[in-house]
Amino acid sequence: MTQKIRLKLKNDIRHEESLNPSLILDTQESVAELFKVSLRTVPRWIKDGMPIIRSGPHAGKYNAADIQTWRGMRDKKKNGGNAPGKTNWKSKEEEYNARLKEIRLKEALGLLIPRKEVETGLTQACVVVKRALMTLPRTLAPILPGLDAREIEVVVREKVEDIINAFSSEQIFKTKANGDAGSRREANHLDRKRK
Repeated sequence: MTQKIRLKLKNDIRHEESLNPSLILDTQESVAELFKVSLRTVPRWIKDGMPIIRSGPHAGKYNAADIQTWRGMRDKKKNGGNAPGKTNWKSKEEEYNARLKEIRLKEALGLLIPRKEVETGLTQACVVVKRALMTLPRTLAPILPGLDAREIEVVVREKVEDIINAFSSEQIFKTKANGDAGSRREANHLDRKRK
């Protein structure tokens, strides 16, 4: 035997002799019970590299201290270097609380718009654009006869640009106290503008 193998065997024997008998677990069931996991978890842990005593009088048994150390290293690796379990959740909780405080600050500063207000503004804008588009044939019918194709294109482009400009104006997105009545007034105003 080589010197390295002999040294390793001596170290293994010393390690086995120094084991606390109360930390030695005889069965997978006792491992599962101690660590409060299902019986199916233990073979999965073994497959993942959970330490088993390989030599000496406790060969084939399990050292609870080694298993706990292995779990800690495995959890740390899974959590990206964070301490196992609770520390990771603690950092997530802190991150959540920071985001919540940021949202509340933005609300207090008036930087956030309530969802209902945005929905109302978009609905009103869509109603205005729809009505403006629906009046386009009526508005263009008296103008287009007798024009050549190039002139028709110019007139149609101008009318469509008017609708787009009205859609992009800020006044459409302002909420009105009486909802659809405000949208109707805006649409009527655009109808008059087109005539």
